[in-house]
Amino acid sequence: MRSRFICLLAILFFFEAAAFAGQTSPVVPIYDHISGDLREVSIEPGDTLYAISARHGVSVANIMRENAISDARKIRAGKTLTINTRRVIPEATDNGLVADITSGTLYRFEGARLLSRYPAGFGTTVRPTPIGTFIVLFVDENTDWDYPASVDEEREREASIATTRRPPAPPVTLGPRWIQLSTWGLGIHATPFPSTIGSYMSYQHIRVGKEEMKELASIAGSGMRLESIYQPVRLALPPDGTVWLEAHEDVYGLGEPAIDDVMTALGDRAEDVDRDLIARVLLEKSGVAELVGKDGEAVGMVTDGANGALAAEAEWSCLDCPPGESRRVTLQLKAKRPLTLESAFPLNVLNASGQPVYNSSPGGEKISLKAGETRNFVWDLITSKGQAVPPGQYTVLISFTPEGESPATLGLPLWVDR
Repeated sequence: MRSRFICLLAILFFFEAAAFAGQTSPVVPIYDHISGDLREVSIEPGDTLYAISARHGVSVANIMRENAISDARKIRAGKTLTINTRRVIPEATDNGLVADITSGTLYRFEGARLLSRYPAGFGTTVRPTPIGTFIVLFVDENTDWDYPASVDEEREREASIATTRRPPAPPVTLGPRWIQLSTWGLGIHATPFPSTIGSYMSYQHIRVGKEEMKELASIAGSGMRLESIYQPVRLALPPDGTVWLEAHEDVYGLGEPAIDDVMTALGDRAEDVDRDLIARVLLEKSGVAELVGKDGEAVGMVTDGANGALAAEAEWSCLDCPPGESRRVTLQLKAKRPLTLESAFPLNVLNASGQPVYNSSPGGEKISLKAGETRNFVWDLITSKGQAVPPGQYTVLISFTPEGESPATLGLPLWVDR
């Protein structure tokens, strides 16, 4: 018994040292895949933006920015929100879990394949979640363990953002399950306060929702590996030739890469991206993956129809998205430099699979725009054959030629739900 205890102490000491040794300034890692989508979410009665953000693993600030919301407390049940959940997948292990601190997400991999993605909360700046490699020691099913005094503070916070203004009843425990990891005081548990998921309020632990914890406890066997990573900025270079950039707040103050670091990490692919777009992504720190380039040509940043696409030459946005019962949208191109359109309606539309559904007619009179000028385009949500497009996700592309430069293209995501 004594030898087992000494062995356990040795394991914990080893991983404790590895955890804190790993807490260094992050670089710009490059991965291969993107996960998530641009989705439409209906606000349910009693919902808060904090609860919605926790369910979908995105920040409240990002939801507000994407949907032009000025006051998080003033949302209306029945309203539809557009939420971008695209993320660069941090493939830090082939089998096991990845605790992605800066994105507030816990990933599960098996056979180098992403199986699950759980919104999660992590440690405070005073008691940060350690960074490094850990293993699962055991899963505790004890239902009698007490919750810490800090839960009272969280209960008050939960009450202050609840739409009912009624404090929830104090929990007896934080849940019947605990996953012990191989460093002192580090584990995974459920939280009775959904709005704290995606935040940094835990006592260095990893917290998830109750249902997510139930699933994790069922698959987290002794010896399972967990990689805890801290990457405020990351890149993805998928096989399709696109370039994606994702930027988060440097919550723990360990240092964040600058634009030159990103360009250096890209190497030969730096010529395929738009430096102005990269600067914007690094500045906004939206926490979602943004398209900043494509093999052979720089493209507009993909956001939702509310924000539009932005490049050094022009802005491409939707004035009345998402589409309503009229089944038509008004799209606007604003020139930031003098540019030329090859026709009066130079639009092309792709479906979610990248297949063209609408192509503009070539030829016709060219249109010139001065810096600051705008031109609107109305699309009736139809195919080139005049048939209504089915519900789904589309990308509306517009092509133009900036004065003295090569042709450019901006892409604007559009969701059709009826």
